[in-house]
Amino acid sequence: MSCAMTCPGQVVIESAFVRSPLPILVRDDPRPVPEKCEPARRRPRRLHSHRAVRGPQLLLALIGAARPSAATPGEEPDFQRDVRPILSDRCFRCHGPDAGARKRGLRLDTQEGSRAELKGGERAIVPHDVDASAAAQRITSDDPDEVMPPPSLNKPLSAAQKRTVLEWIEAGAEYEVHWAFVTPKASAPPSVRDGTWAREPLDAFVLAKLEVAGLAPAPVADRATLLRRASLTLTGLPPTPEETAAFLADDAPDAFEREVARLLASPRCAERLAADWLDVARFADTYGYQSDADCNTWPWRDWLIGAFQRNLPYDEFVRQQLAGDLLPGATRDTRLATAFNRLHRMTNEGGSIDEEFRQEGIADRVATYGTAFLGLTVDCARCHDHKYDPIPQADYYSLGAFFGAIDEAGTYSYSFASTPRPALRLPTSAQEEQLAQRDAELAQAQAAHAAVVAGRRGGAVAWSRSAPDVTVAPPVRSYALDGAIEGPTGLATALDGDSGPAFTDVPPFRRCDPFSLVFWMRCPERKARATVVHTSQFTIESDQQGYQVMLLYGRLAWQLVHLWPGSAAAIETSAEFPLQRWVHVAVTSDGSSRASGMRVFLDGVPATTDVVRDHLDGPATVRTFQIGYRDRDVGFAGGAMDDVRVFDRALTALEIAELHRPGALAEALTRAPESADDVRALEELFMSAGDRISKRMTDPSSAFSGGPAGVLLGFSRSARRAVRSEAGLKRSRRRRDGSLGSRLA
Repeated sequence: MSCAMTCPGQVVIESAFVRSPLPILVRDDPRPVPEKCEPARRRPRRLHSHRAVRGPQLLLALIGAARPSAATPGEEPDFQRDVRPILSDRCFRCHGPDAGARKRGLRLDTQEGSRAELKGGERAIVPHDVDASAAAQRITSDDPDEVMPPPSLNKPLSAAQKRTVLEWIEAGAEYEVHWAFVTPKASAPPSVRDGTWAREPLDAFVLAKLEVAGLAPAPVADRATLLRRASLTLTGLPPTPEETAAFLADDAPDAFEREVARLLASPRCAERLAADWLDVARFADTYGYQSDADCNTWPWRDWLIGAFQRNLPYDEFVRQQLAGDLLPGATRDTRLATAFNRLHRMTNEGGSIDEEFRQEGIADRVATYGTAFLGLTVDCARCHDHKYDPIPQADYYSLGAFFGAIDEAGTYSYSFASTPRPALRLPTSAQEEQLAQRDAELAQAQAAHAAVVAGRRGGAVAWSRSAPDVTVAPPVRSYALDGAIEGPTGLATALDGDSGPAFTDVPPFRRCDPFSLVFWMRCPERKARATVVHTSQFTIESDQQGYQVMLLYGRLAWQLVHLWPGSAAAIETSAEFPLQRWVHVAVTSDGSSRASGMRVFLDGVPATTDVVRDHLDGPATVRTFQIGYRDRDVGFAGGAMDDVRVFDRALTALEIAELHRPGALAEALTRAPESADDVRALEELFMSAGDRISKRMTDPSSAFSGGPAGVLLGFSRSARRAVRSEAGLKRSRRRRDGSLGSRLA
């Protein structure tokens, strides 16, 4: 039975017409229930009283006038149906699975525990011998110090319940595995007095209970009423007048069977069947907390209706909802089915602790799994071993680990509409064709780009020996951040974490745009979390959209975010950030939306980084540009910033070295490369040269052929004049001989 139905302060009743061992909750009991089952008495407790008590055998014979037990007269009590609910409701709290709450070492939830010898030599249950069973003595005692359950529990056993327990002991007191863990098996129909009434085997079970209760079946309904009942039961809708008239006019013997078949094939029947499972799955169209925004879960509802419509086998129904994404050959439909696990409530209220609500969502999944598939409520084991069911706390958290192993946030975004990740894209057929075409075009472009890069990589060293006049192009935005403290380039700004510089004129780079940020920063101590630079106006975990530089557990993090954490590309330095000195920082993104296209440089040198996230699949929208603080986040308190520059391209390693130490670029271009790293740095610089330069360098008559691709590197004025002159010569040649000349792919 479930803990939710037997918590203190609630009363349950049993129904003679319900074969399930679950009691029926009828009302709240206002009387307080103490934590302990035993009354607080100074006199020593005795398991078995030697006072003159009414013998259990005598009581067994005398209480026949009481309400009959749930068992049919003449049959032994059924442990699952009749006995376990009594033990669970009245005994397991102090003598059940929870070792921490167990009294006097007695367990009544297992057969071994009930027969174990206790202190004093008694045994709670001796099969076939109620007089020797201490439990029988205690439940039939008139002594308030001896009777069980104790009066303080406010849950005395009724005469019928005592009779059930005593009859069960007399019959051998056999335990059975909890019904939720037993494979269902067919039962033979019971014998009934009126054998002509039952048309189907199921009717015999109904009639047997009616006969036990002294009731007779209702008269046979007329055909119109019968159709109405069938239609309401199977579809939730009454039949139309036309359907009723057609059925009444059909005198065929199988007319009703054909009507039932028609109703079962109706989409309305699938919707009616789905309604109950929607409740089990806690489905809703909104998130359920505070602003209660709409959530896009209706595709799962449609999957559910379709599953009932095509009569999906139950094992597949369960498997797809619990792990449809892990099945061999998983399809979009089987992945969609797993939304069952994420239909719990979510919040976006300011101040919400993301991890707290993530854990609440995991607990909800565990509880829903227990209710829907195990027939158990497992919530009690969240705090302790279950007091009523065989669920240890370790198993509860093992389930939690299974249902929590996804990359998700516990909240949804406040400042923009979104679907929390992980999410499934559901394009139409036309959109799928367009996506396939775009993928093919992208693959061709990537192959062409790779071929161009491979063909020109060898020209970097020769190009560097030609002494090109190269400089770093200026940034698109530059902020000196002149404050009140001394910095590496003049005055710098000290930050308090609650406020700081903010700018609205920074280009709103998209995730497909290459760009770079360069600045000086000083960190006073190791930071578990600090916002250095960001572009989102507000944050809980799911609102930090755009790009951002953070300090996380001592390391510098560089992130492009659509929705954290499921849709983001993010890296962080392997080593912790240097403290108490000025550090030159540069972060770049090549526009690929991948972690491999993101880099971090410290003091002009590429930093070793680790990939944290690499699944950016949505827009990283820029809404602001703030330094050192963010609303409802941890700012860069005690830190300092200076000379922030924004570039609309991914700077190369040599350019960043030049920005850190002027003259580094010229040195690299004039000296012979000494290592593979030097060659790679030259190739990177070479490949990032402008399109016109690349045409000049790929011309066969040029002294340095095999030039770069892209329009990223800035050149000096004299170099730009040379480019324009060379480009003019090329145009003249093309006009003269009709040749297309050398062109980039």
